[in-house]
This record gives sequence, structure tokens and C-alpha cells, in this order.
Amino acid sequence: AEVFGAEFARRLAEAAGNASSAVAGTIDFVAETETFKAAKRATASGLNKAAESVGQSQVVRSAVAKHLGSLTDQANVRVAEKERSEALSRQALDLQRRRLDQHAKDIEE
Repeated sequence: AEVFGAEFARRLAEAAGNASSAVAGTIDFVAETETFKAAKRATASGLNKAAESVGQSQVVRSAVAKHLGSLTDQANVRVAEKERSEALSRQALDLQRRRLDQHAKDIEE
């Protein structure tokens, strides 16, 4: 703004705003045309058919099955880790309870 002046900067910003509004208006107009709507429907339909076809392919089914198997394996590893952690926690709890019981007996004497 300092090189060209405040008025130049203001007019440039105004022109950019006007251009942006014009583009937005054109996009809105095109989106409402029947040609665009028909193309959108055809594209969506074609993509849906392609997805269904690909989904029925043995390669894709195998890849999905492998991925799900991998996720299952990861979940099983996490379960085993949790079980191991729980067992160690129970051992530590039992040890602390025995110490507490012994301490209570020592105090009573």
C-alpha cells in the first residue's frame, strides 16, 4: 500500500472482490443448468458402477481380507499386551496386600 498509495490498494481490493463475486455467480449459474446436473448424475452413476465392479474383483476382495486380517492381528497383539499387563498388575497388587497384611500383624504385636 505504501509504494502505490492507499487509493490504489483500495481500488485493487475492490476489483478483486468484484471479480470474485462474478466468478461465484458464474459457478452458481453453471451448477443450476440441466447439462451440469445431468453430467453430475452420470458421473455419480458411473463411479457407483465402477466401485461395485471393483468391489467384486477377487484382487480387491483378497486385499480387503488381508487388511482386515492385519487389523485383527494388531488387535490380538494389543489384547495380549493388556492381558500381560493385567497379570503383572495383579501380581503387584497381591504382593502389596501381603505386605500390608504383614505390616498390620507387626503393628498388632
